Amino acid sequence: VQICAGTHAVNGLVIDDEITLEGESSATTTLTGSGVNGILRIDSTEATVRGLTFTGGIGMQIPQFTQGT
Repeated sequence: VQICAGTHAVNGLVIDDEITLEGESSATTTLTGSGVNGILRIDSTEATVRGLTFTGGIGMQIPQFTQGT
């Protein structure tokens, strides 16, 4: 899924299948939350997220998460 440049309000998005979310670049594409909930939860082992900046969400680190380059 291509996400165009800009700031996009997102709350509680759940990914539970194979998908790639790709913003134009992390400098120009932002997903922003309300500061109350998480922005994105990934429940899939086949998900790729790149070219995005996340702001305004509540985060938690998952031990089995592997950050790409």
